[in-house]
Amino acid sequence: MATLKNNWSRISFVLTGLVLGLFIMVNGMDDKKKHIIKKENTSTLQTPLYWFQVDGTYNLTSPVAIADASSLSPTPSTTPPQGAGCDVDKPHQCVSGFSEDQVDLITMKLKTNSEVPKQTPRTKN
Repeated sequence: MATLKNNWSRISFVLTGLVLGLFIMVNGMDDKKKHIIKKENTSTLQTPLYWFQVDGTYNLTSPVAIADASSLSPTPSTTPPQGAGCDVDKPHQCVSGFSEDQVDLITMKLKTNSEVPKQTPRTKN
């Protein structure tokens, strides 16, 4: 009787471990699938922008003066150029992207002194 009780205890312990391991494995695969889907969505949603080198010390959300923005791309692109003297995770704009409605496509300058960039992937101190 005691042996039968020990066997049932062992079996229930092993089955509990298997179920728990299976749950962790399935949950991990589901999280990885969500991460891959999220990554694919962000890369396909990125809008092509006109890229400008920004002189001066503009905060990341500040509008840029026409005189301080030099075009780096005559056509829109989803890949920002490196720019000169740029870094990442700094407080000021270095290379900023603007949408077509913010750019004078003939002169390749910003339309107004109140254009706020759509993206600023390259920054500087």
